[in-house]
Amino acid sequence: MLTDTEGIDFNAYIHSLYKSVKKSWFANMAPSVQLGQQGKNAVQFRVLRDGTVPEDYLKLVYSSEKKDLDEASLQAVRKAAPFSRLPEKYSQPFIELRMTFSYNVAPPKPQ
Repeated sequence: MLTDTEGIDFNAYIHSLYKSVKKSWFANMAPSVQLGQQGKNAVQFRVLRDGTVPEDYLKLVYSSEKKDLDEASLQAVRKAAPFSRLPEKYSQPFIELRMTFSYNVAPPKPQ
């Protein structure tokens, strides 16, 4: 999460969002992944108060250099949205998130 949480616990919200994106990602996986294609990319996006993701704030932060993998990651977020409404106590108009997608590569170890 790239925005200030204002002290609000977003853990359950982020967990639910992550599960939705992961389900969408697996359901629309690029066929080349089953053939072993590897890559890693990151998608950054905003979730508005009503849970929608505006297309103009959905972008690839870094590319896998493989068009089908990059599009699969963007589509995972598009198809998972809209998400639940942001918590009522949160005063800002959106949260900004970044998700990394790894294709046939081990994800980085937490530090």
